[in-house]
Amino acid sequence: MAKMENDLLDCKVAALADAPVSTQLRRGPPRYVPGYRHCDGKGRCYRSGGYFYPGDVYSVDVNAGLRRDLLNRCMAARGFSPVELPRCRTGTAPALSTDLTDAMPPLSPNSCLFEGEGGQNRIIDAAG
Repeated sequence: MAKMENDLLDCKVAALADAPVSTQLRRGPPRYVPGYRHCDGKGRCYRSGGYFYPGDVYSVDVNAGLRRDLLNRCMAARGFSPVELPRCRTGTAPALSTDLTDAMPPLSPNSCLFEGEGGQNRIIDAAG
């Protein structure tokens, strides 16, 4: 695991250097509020004018997708491939050994991601 973490950090740094954060401010579309029809007791009606609300302002990092692609390419060049695992269901109690290992456990259809104390994630076999 230490090699993977070191390679991941190296690849993140390289991806950030090649595709730095580039924040742009953008504005969403405006919203139109139509006018109202007003009538008095004598049946005379008039219409008030409508108005616009400006769109919300938000920021976006236009290089985020490129940086993710560069990170994935770098990790693939080092022999890693991404794997998506579901989170373990609540109540799944893994038998965790106290000795940590650098070896990744073999994956199976029952593999899931268990979040331990302190936010340390572990891959476990939920059936075992």
